Amino acid sequence: MNSGRRVTAALWIFLLITGFGLAGRARQKPFWFDEIVTLKISEQTPGPAMWAAVTAGFDFTPPGIHMATRLSEQAFGRGPVTSRLPSILCGLVVLLCAFRVASRQGGVDAGFWAVFALSFSGVTLYFFEGRAYAMVLAGIMASWFCWQGLNVDPRFRMVKLAGLAGGLKLALASHVWAVVAPPCFAAGVLARAVRTGKMDWGALAASLFPLGLTVAYKPLIEASRRILWGGPIYNNSLPDGYLTVLGHLPNLVGMAVVVSAAGFLLYRQGKEAPAPEPQTLYLEDYIVAGLMIAAPAGIWLVTWLAHGSFMTRYALVAGLGIAFLFAQAMAAATRWVPQTSRALLVVVGVGLTVFNIRCGVLGFQWEEARPAVLEALADAAGDQPVVMANGLRFLEADLYADARTAKRLVFVADPEKALARVGTDGVDGTYWNGQSYLHLRGLLMRYDTLRRRGGEFYLVSERNDPLDWIGEELRRDGALVSPVRDGQFRVWRVLLR
Repeated sequence: MNSGRRVTAALWIFLLITGFGLAGRARQKPFWFDEIVTLKISEQTPGPAMWAAVTAGFDFTPPGIHMATRLSEQAFGRGPVTSRLPSILCGLVVLLCAFRVASRQGGVDAGFWAVFALSFSGVTLYFFEGRAYAMVLAGIMASWFCWQGLNVDPRFRMVKLAGLAGGLKLALASHVWAVVAPPCFAAGVLARAVRTGKMDWGALAASLFPLGLTVAYKPLIEASRRILWGGPIYNNSLPDGYLTVLGHLPNLVGMAVVVSAAGFLLYRQGKEAPAPEPQTLYLEDYIVAGLMIAAPAGIWLVTWLAHGSFMTRYALVAGLGIAFLFAQAMAAATRWVPQTSRALLVVVGVGLTVFNIRCGVLGFQWEEARPAVLEALADAAGDQPVVMANGLRFLEADLYADARTAKRLVFVADPEKALARVGTDGVDGTYWNGQSYLHLRGLLMRYDTLRRRGGEFYLVSERNDPLDWIGEELRRDGALVSPVRDGQFRVWRVLLR
């Protein structure tokens, strides 16, 4: 087997084992609020019914992920792995394309460094989540692969242009903030025109034409205005976004620096010979990577000006650019010590392989994970209603609890009081806008309704929960509140007269 086939075999083996690990991690992760919303919308028939659900004002994600989830569930049924299968597959596409894009610029070592950088980063946490982020990243990386190919090989030009436009369309059909990707590639096309003195109008059109899909964002944006998602709870800082993206990557950087320094000492002692200079493309790839790293700052600025919400996961696109630049830096820094570099790559690759095998084996060996809030519900004995202070936990309990317990669940969804007490009605408004699609087994009511009914019930709250306003409201209204259970999830017995 020649070296090229060995590299291909090693890459595919690593990807398959990574997929096994992602599936195991998915099985040990209960569906959370946003994912359950995806599941509910995916139950709608593609077309007007699904579009009506998407624009009802309780989820503002374009229907790409909902359609993919529906197809996966129709083929394999609903479950923690099968419902997240589109994200798992898209995650593997991201890693594969990252290898190809980085290796074209810096050689095989750079390709593996890019894959390992993403594996250490916080990006991979979204490769087994039933939301749109992995699909967005897959579309962007597929577009980068095709866009770069236009500069590498003139053959199959129309296929590459179609791949560039198609990948961006996939990203834009999956999340509104994918809008930052097309300008990155358009800027790369312009930089290439400056360098060569010739504009590639086909590449520019393929980069910008998918932005036409954003016309469909108008009803999504209008629906989002029915809810105030801003405020301190739903506004993460920009540095938090970048820290989320980095994940454990600094550990890999530290390891690489130490080993590279040791290898350089060997080179100075004449014990290693430098590798040949890799084929260098041009600066356009670095421009694309740099703009992707800067893109979250633009997203943060828009949300700040629009008084919207910035979540840390909106910065994930930066992870693609960081992985590319890290890979090129490592390939350049270790060119003088190729044997040491390969040894480090093997050690890191074996470590990640063992980690993914362990995640996969344990993930399928253990029982499927269930939300921790169910343990608290077990202490709410009897037939009295169980009021959930947190709407996110209410939807999880509504999905996972047994039928008898689910019928006792109550969430006091009161947008006006939530807005006054915690500065956002995001969760409360979501329920009223989407109640016809959520198919809840539990009961929704406003606070005034609960107050008029009075009587005895349980209250389940979470320690240090910024969304919990009802506990204090009940105490102000003279309710008798006594503790039943302490811990992360607390249970109270309430008598409201």
